[in-house]
Amino acid sequence: MAASTLHLSVAVTDPARQGDSYSNSFVLYTVTTTCEAVDEGGCWTAGTFVARRRYRDFAWLHGHLAKTVAGSILPPLPHSRGSHASGSLHSTVLRDRFEATFVEERRSRLDRYIHALAQHPEVRHLQDFQIFLCADESTLANFKSQRLGGDPMAEALASRFASMKHWVGSSAVVSTSLGANNKSTLDLKLDEVAAHVLLLEERLTLVLDKVSSLLKCNKEVAVGVFDTGLAFSLLGQMEGRGVYGETLKSLGHTADHISVMMAEQREHDLLQFKEELSENLGLIGSVKLALQQRDKIKAHHGSAQIDFDSKAAALEHMRETDEPKLQKLEAASQASDDAAESLKQATAALDEVTARLIREIDRFKRSKAAAIHQLMRDFAVFNLEFARKLEAQWGHLGPKMEYTLSLLDGREVHDAGV
Repeated sequence: MAASTLHLSVAVTDPARQGDSYSNSFVLYTVTTTCEAVDEGGCWTAGTFVARRRYRDFAWLHGHLAKTVAGSILPPLPHSRGSHASGSLHSTVLRDRFEATFVEERRSRLDRYIHALAQHPEVRHLQDFQIFLCADESTLANFKSQRLGGDPMAEALASRFASMKHWVGSSAVVSTSLGANNKSTLDLKLDEVAAHVLLLEERLTLVLDKVSSLLKCNKEVAVGVFDTGLAFSLLGQMEGRGVYGETLKSLGHTADHISVMMAEQREHDLLQFKEELSENLGLIGSVKLALQQRDKIKAHHGSAQIDFDSKAAALEHMRETDEPKLQKLEAASQASDDAAESLKQATAALDEVTARLIREIDRFKRSKAAAIHQLMRDFAVFNLEFARKLEAQWGHLGPKMEYTLSLLDGREVHDAGV
């Protein structure tokens, strides 16, 4: 991998609808990439490059990178239109893919997504990524068609070991056969990481649910405060210009102002916090996927080891027989050599993905542990500051309320004396 001297600036802008009919229409996004510093011997050249991409191009890139750099923790791809949390409602709704608000939300998320990829220490140096950012549409289409075959080594391994399933009775047998009960120190360390990630996901999901409930409650309270303020204002108008009437109007005005604060400022901040929580949960999902990819490749390696041991044992047994047939001996020897080569490839793949995964987990810890902590701290500070603003709004009414109550107490005493 090239040294990290490459400087990329990427932006997704100017979404534009293409096509006449609804079913044949789509949105094209302008992807502008500026390369200011180039790695010697790398795939980048200095300059500014402009490409036009559809959402499905980004989706293809995400899936392609997941295979190309298996074990990497990639930023989560923004959801398709079929899945979107709508404001304060904790539900999933189907949205019009050409709705202006939706298109802008997707553009913003794709911009953050591609920016995160451009900062990834390995992805940013890949020629595949450079082609996605810089090539014209026809060049990208040809490139994608060349990659439709997937990963040849993985497919070969999957084909080779598919026939082994007939003697495997259950997933427990598979786990035992592939060494699940004889884990290395590194395997145990990664198991601890997986357990920590699951716990973090569980707790962030709980926070997200609470924030969704808080959004709904905030909206209902804002409506209630507005209605209360309106009632006080109407009562104040009925009382006229006296002290009592003015106090009621002040109550109504304050309640109305607070309802606006809750409906606009607080809801905006809550939605932003919810968005950041969702993005962090998506990234945690990427960590889980990277761990699962390594588990899958380790399972292929275990299968390759079993296949090689079996064929090597069969060859040794054949050689020990009194009169082995030359044709069968040659076939068994070739089968053993093929299995040895497959084991070599599987070992190399496992070593590569494991090393990448360890690097990625360390990077995730450095970049995200503090960021998530800061996000929670900012949320606590935001709630504290909002509570102080509410206190200040009600606080300025204190002297007026006390004066009005003292007048009312005096009137009640006077009426009682009469």
